[in-house]
Amino acid sequence: MKKLLSFVISVSMTILSLFCGCSENSSKADKSIVETTKATEQQTTEQTTTVAPTTVQPTTAPPSAVKIFDENKFLLSPNEYMKLFDVYLQDVKTKNDYGLTLMSDSYLSRDEIEIRYGSDSSKVFMSLNGNDSLNDNMKQVTLYVDFDQLMNNYTDYRSTIISILGVLPYSIDNKIKTPEKGKDLIVELFNKVTVDDFSKIPSSGKHRFKSGKLPVNLKKNGVTYTLWQYGDRVCVTASIKSAKTEIAPMSDKDFIIYYEDGTEEDAIKGMQEHDSETFYFFDDTNNIANYTDSITDDGLDYWTYRNISTGSSKSAVKAVYGDGISGTVDISTDEYYRPCYFSDDENEAEVRFHDLFEQVCKTYIDYYGKGHKIRFYFDSNDKLSWCFIEL
Repeated sequence: MKKLLSFVISVSMTILSLFCGCSENSSKADKSIVETTKATEQQTTEQTTTVAPTTVQPTTAPPSAVKIFDENKFLLSPNEYMKLFDVYLQDVKTKNDYGLTLMSDSYLSRDEIEIRYGSDSSKVFMSLNGNDSLNDNMKQVTLYVDFDQLMNNYTDYRSTIISILGVLPYSIDNKIKTPEKGKDLIVELFNKVTVDDFSKIPSSGKHRFKSGKLPVNLKKNGVTYTLWQYGDRVCVTASIKSAKTEIAPMSDKDFIIYYEDGTEEDAIKGMQEHDSETFYFFDDTNNIANYTDSITDDGLDYWTYRNISTGSSKSAVKAVYGDGISGTVDISTDEYYRPCYFSDDENEAEVRFHDLFEQVCKTYIDYYGKGHKIRFYFDSNDKLSWCFIEL
């Protein structure tokens, strides 16, 4: 019995030792799996976190590497330039982040290509007038905006309009690196002819051009920028040598006289109301006539719709009105010297008017439009001395 008991105990211990061995091996196997899994996960995590980050592209397109012009001409066609302009237009920062788009695919004519501000018009247009075709090398490109929108606008949007105009030099000249630098160039161009600093809003809320100073040019890095006016349009044209500008036909506004205090006078309406046939203004700097009237006694500067006033040069007049019909003054037959009803009495101011007229009116240019006439008289130095408007 003792032997049998010993045998049973021995067998039992052997069996228990086998179970313990299996349990230990199983634990080691499980730990090995866990460690292998952790190692795999760690390796995967390390691989994921060591992937090089994606480079974020800048929101502002770098200046084009494409050469756009040389010393003689543009190297792009108008069609190619419109696509380029639209790309650079995206760099302009606008209020509320409204996007700007050149509607180059939906224009009705090459003179009226709209720039959209979000879903609305930006009030700025592109004109490709002055080019032979849209596929040949471009000769010039113009951006224009309504006069009142730009010159008489004291809202925040005025700055956006100037920024859009600044895309013209920004898109053409690779040396102009940012839209802000393009805007600075536009301000510099306008400051050549505006009475007040164009970058600021004057106290009157209105900007105006100096009399007889348009068109004006600014040359930068081989490109000529020309500021000029066509009717109600204020235009900026980029060209390599010289811009081809246009002269607007006469309109009703050409018979309005403007004063520096912001008032204006419709000459045609005034003549009709007072049953008069002529309206005139003149320069009596030397006080020859010693005469004052509603125009000369208030001390205000005045000018025509096309920014012409006494003292403007004959070339300045022709630049905005055209060649007109020129002549030399003959006081014995001059149509405005005689019908002024000047008195023969030497004590009368009208006699001194005669003296003034003879001294300062040597040549003239006539312009016709809307059934009316403007005559500009010039002195011996070709400076505007007298202007008559005829009903």
